[in-house]
Amino acid sequence: MTTTTLAHAWIPDTASLGARLALVRWRMGWNVKEAERECGISQNLWSGWEAGSQPRNYNAQINRIVLRTQVDKYWLMTGEGSPVPPNTDPSD
Repeated sequence: MTTTTLAHAWIPDTASLGARLALVRWRMGWNVKEAERECGISQNLWSGWEAGSQPRNYNAQINRIVLRTQVDKYWLMTGEGSPVPPNTDPSD
């Protein structure tokens, strides 16, 4: 029997807003209802976004999530860069 060791940790695909939102939830330790409550998002919207729907008032909704979670806004909107804002200690 052989064992394969991965050299790098698994990194999820963050090409879609839904995938990035799921990653944010995981990072915060929230379920969907908690994410909606903590970010001031109306009920059932977050799960719809994770499933592929686009938010109305996109910028305002993204700002709410960024304000509460401290993820990088550009990353959340585009998937480019790092989820941790520049000059931020991820261990905080």
